[in-house]
Formats: sequence, C-alpha cells, structure tokens
Amino acid sequence: MVRILVIEGNKKLRRERLKARFGETTGEGYGKMLQSLEEGLAFDLGKPTDKDWEADSLDYDGAVITGSSLHIPDMGEDIVRQIELVRELIGRGVPIFGSCWGLQILVVCMGGEVAENERGREVGVGRGICLTEAGRAHAMYEGKGDVFDVVSVHTDHVVTLPEGGKVLASNDMSEVQSLEIEGQGSVCWGVQYHPEFDLGSIADILEDYGPATVRVGIFPDMETVERLKRDMRAVSEDGSRMDLRRLYGWGEEIADSSLRMRELKNWLDRVVKPQA
Repeated sequence: MVRILVIEGNKKLRRERLKARFGETTGEGYGKMLQSLEEGLAFDLGKPTDKDWEADSLDYDGAVITGSSLHIPDMGEDIVRQIELVRELIGRGVPIFGSCWGLQILVVCMGGEVAENERGREVGVGRGICLTEAGRAHAMYEGKGDVFDVVSVHTDHVVTLPEGGKVLASNDMSEVQSLEIEGQGSVCWGVQYHPEFDLGSIADILEDYGPATVRVGIFPDMETVERLKRDMRAVSEDGSRMDLRRLYGWGEEIADSSLRMRELKNWLDRVVKPQA
C-alpha cells in the first residue's frame, strides 16, 4: 500500500470556509484524487499552518503540497512552518510533488526565489505550456504532448531557480511552469498549475476571485465571469460538450481527466511506487 502525506497549504480559517462551502478542504480533495489514480493508496493530512499540529511520523512513500491562498513574499510563521516540514521530508529522502503553491514552497526550501508576477494573475486555463528539451525527455510528461493547456490560478511565480533545479515547461506568463529539483537526498517535482483541479474546481475558485479579475481587466465584467463559470461546470460534468470546448478552445488535455492528471500519475508510477 502506498502512503502519502498531503500537506495542506491553507490556514485553518480558509480550510474551514472551503469545507463549509464545498464539503471538503483542498487537501481532502487532493487526497481523494490521488486515490482515484492508485488503488489502495492511503493518505494523511498535514496541517503545518496550525501551531498545534505535529506529525505522528514522517515515514511516507511520498508527499504532495496543495495550492494555497498564501503568498511567499509575505513569509509569516504559517509559511515558515510549511517550509520547515518540507525541508525535513526532503532530508529524509521522501519524494515530493508540489502543485502551484507547492512548487513555490519547494523552490524556496531549496534556495530559490518566488515573487509576484509582473504580468499579473494567470487564472482559468493557462495557455500554451511548452515543454523544454529537458521536459520532453522527462518522466513527468510521458504520454503528454509537447504543447498543452492547463487548469491554472496563481499570482506569484518562480524568479530564481534553486541549485539543482531544472525547468521542464514554460509559457508566456511564467518561465517556470514546471521543474524538477534534485538535491539534499530527495527528488522533487513541481508544477505551477493544478493537474488535480478540473474546470469545475476553477469555477468554484472564481466565486472568490471573480470580482478581482474584473477589477484588473482579466475579464470585462461579472456577466462574462458568470457565463464562464457556468460553461466550466458544464464541461466538467460532460467532457463531450464540443460546442463549449470549441468556443473556448479547451482541448482533450483539459476535458480528459486522465490527460489532465498525467503528471501526477507518472509521479506515482515512476517515482513513488518504485521507492515504496
């Protein structure tokens, strides 16, 4: 049986709000998604933003770090506790996969730098993710095309790579859309997007971020946001809605869950299970 630690990136208040609105926290949803990829997988939730949380053990086959509403440049105690936990896991040789915030935590743990993206927020569908030469040869992207779109929501991004960091994918918004970091006893994979999210998840996120996206000009008005949310949920429920997919240019890598989550499936198959 594969045992995974799912590290919740959000603070307690944010988790409680998500639980009340959607029935589960980001970490709970992430863990269930991993179970859909690997039969018999078991996961525990790590909550390092809580001062009173302590791990009973760090004897895991792998760890994942969820997204978060926090920002690395703020660097409060709740962020420092996450960094300390991840550094301990790295020192123990536990393989780690980071999504969005998770990638940023990995970069900072290994000595890199994260800052607010001057190009603004990337939200909804991130376009034109292009594999680098290293990415085309990397196990993370087995079964994936050289150029694809992703489900994405982030404001910060990587500006300085850590030692041992290798960029695997980029696009016009962020030079580092994915990477591998080797060193300090562990191999870490990270993506700046969310393979664990579907379009319905992003529609839920736009419940919070919708007004802000209008204020900064990402979308012209809330009517557009509401229509987008409705169409995202429709395609999430029925990936064969070619009318909507053609309208927005959403390809198979967005509508097909097996393609969308391929990076995580490859991580489980190529990194976690052999070590376990």
